[in-house]
Amino acid sequence: TKATEFTFTVEFDGPYTIAYHLRRPHTAKSLGVREGFPVPDESSEPRDLRRRHFESSRIASSGTPLAARRPVLSNADVVLSVAKPTERDTAYFSNGDADDLVFVFEGKGTLRSSFGDVPFAKNDYVYVPRGTIHRFEIDPAVKQHWLVMECKGGVGLPKQWRNAVGQLRMDAPFCHRDFVRPDFHGPTDEGLREVIVKRGERFHGYRYDESPLDLVGWDGSVYPWAFAILKFQPRVGLVPLPPTWHGTFAARGALVCRF
Repeated sequence: TKATEFTFTVEFDGPYTIAYHLRRPHTAKSLGVREGFPVPDESSEPRDLRRRHFESSRIASSGTPLAARRPVLSNADVVLSVAKPTERDTAYFSNGDADDLVFVFEGKGTLRSSFGDVPFAKNDYVYVPRGTIHRFEIDPAVKQHWLVMECKGGVGLPKQWRNAVGQLRMDAPFCHRDFVRPDFHGPTDEGLREVIVKRGERFHGYRYDESPLDLVGWDGSVYPWAFAILKFQPRVGLVPLPPTWHGTFAARGALVCRF
């Protein structure tokens, strides 16, 4: 038989991060899924257009941060959910469908991932990039109330605040120092081996023989962070300014504003 030689070229266009694992990261074994959150059914029959008032305060508090999500609004770009977790995550989660952006109305805790720990508190945004293995460490005695934005086209900073090479402009309403980066401390073993992955609007369970938080280092511009909304410096004028002036984060099909 004649051997055939193939050449593959992979190009990175846009922001990325290179992660250095202690072990091979793809040795997990498949297993059943024991928890997840409801996924909106986009195939349902269309309903009449009506003005609606969603009383999110009536949504019950229960479950882990993963299982506590309750979708309220959704389309092809964004799913908005309310979460009021009362328990710590007992498995890691990786959202392969979207970036997650969480606004903390009430509560505090730590986002733990392969990149390190990111503490968060009331009035913080917490960002988790697509595909990041993570969990939320919370105190069950502290009341939690979150708005979770599942952004299927990614999350970034609005282009009007960035220059041609991507840096924040001098007149942007926030600066690089306002974003809290992960406190990286190398491989971590919490005794947890299960990872729940969301991909294709379905949940899949995997089990590792060793801790999946095994990074010995990483470098790049894609990583979890927290941002306190009170760091945002809004524009003001004699007349109300349009929403773009209040744009805090941008996603495909959506603009996250702070008023």
